[in-house]
Amino acid sequence: MAQEAFLFPRRIFFGDCDLLGIAFTGRITNFAIEAIEAFWDELLDGCGWLYLLTEEKIAIPFVHLTFDFISPVKAGLQLVCEVRVQKVGASSVGLQVFGRQGQTTCFDCRSTSVFMDATSFSKIPITDNIREALLICLTIPAS
Repeated sequence: MAQEAFLFPRRIFFGDCDLLGIAFTGRITNFAIEAIEAFWDELLDGCGWLYLLTEEKIAIPFVHLTFDFISPVKAGLQLVCEVRVQKVGASSVGLQVFGRQGQTTCFDCRSTSVFMDATSFSKIPITDNIREALLICLTIPAS
């Protein structure tokens, strides 16, 4: 049975937005990436992106990142980013981030990242412990 999605709340400040109080597109990308980074830290008990890179010499760069913008992200409201594991390959992982304010879905981000040796820049298999953690979180896609 799949684990619940990881939720990452973040208040949207006026500095994230234009004069109408709508978040800049570039900031929305940051919100999704912040949520993904927090997801990795939670999934790996604080040993996420930075730890993997600096201590294990494992990089997990994005090779694909797409967004569907559905509704404006507005200043003064909390944005909750829901991170879900969509696919676990031999050396890649697909994540999905839904950004919501209240009951309104604001964006849908889909990413694919590849595990790489940070010294040689060559693709490597996902380690067994990370694979196990990801598989627990794997979301069964809706048909």
